[in-house]
Amino acid sequence: MGEIFVEGLTMASIYAIVAVSFNIIYRPTNIFNFAQGDLLMVGALLAAVLARGNSMPWYGAAAIAIVAVMLLAILIDLVAVSPVIKRSPHGAGWIISTLAASIIIHEIADKLAGPDPRVLPAPPPLQTSLIDFGVFSASSFQIGLVCFTCALVAATELFYRTRPGRAVRAIAEDREASLLRGINPARVTLLSFAAGGAVAAIAGILAAPILFASTSLGGMLLLKGFLVVAVGGIGSNSGAIAAALIIGMVEAATARVLTPGLQEAVSFAVVLAILLVRPQGLFGTAMGRSV
Repeated sequence: MGEIFVEGLTMASIYAIVAVSFNIIYRPTNIFNFAQGDLLMVGALLAAVLARGNSMPWYGAAAIAIVAVMLLAILIDLVAVSPVIKRSPHGAGWIISTLAASIIIHEIADKLAGPDPRVLPAPPPLQTSLIDFGVFSASSFQIGLVCFTCALVAATELFYRTRPGRAVRAIAEDREASLLRGINPARVTLLSFAAGGAVAAIAGILAAPILFASTSLGGMLLLKGFLVVAVGGIGSNSGAIAAALIIGMVEAATARVLTPGLQEAVSFAVVLAILLVRPQGLFGTAMGRSV
């Protein structure tokens, strides 16, 4: 039972960080960046390559990877998102443009890095070796990962209570009207993409010591991030924590009690059951419209 709890909590932490990266971009834009998984993958691969054989200190490699992904996220906004929103503020052309960006990034990464996974150690002084606590066993990295996830969500929620955070919410409610209040939607969107890219890179870097860094990492965590956002409620980071815990625990229990091959099927069944009861997600708000 203790092993299920630790494994579920570990994966839930990673899923929650991915979901937060989605929400950071979604709040001022009301769009999903379908290239988010590839940003995550680039961050993990770049950090693993730079830190390989201790050629660069772990934190130095991580910092370079995060900055590089931030710049890539800004480029996606400038090339694939902002022009589309400018031409059609209420359209859905961003779906195609961000998917195109995802395909381009993935193909380039696949050609440069290849399909083989790369090892990225845990951030010093944390270790992935298990420590026996009697009731359960966990590594210092797993404990640190859970603490970091809680701190990230708390810091993000505190930010949305500040003046810049309220500006983000204003843009989400009415992009055109926010201009009348002196808010620059394009600049806020750009900064949100940069922040979302940084969090995506962090998610990939923290996932790599457990799942390894590879070109397939982005697709897998992209899907889990979408599931967490849908179950928790779009834009809700508190909901992301709750949904990530549900999905992480279901996967861990299924792998231990049944078989790892049924993890996806059972987790999708649970997600479907929740959405049938709460289509807007656990912490989402039902939207109504007068006609």
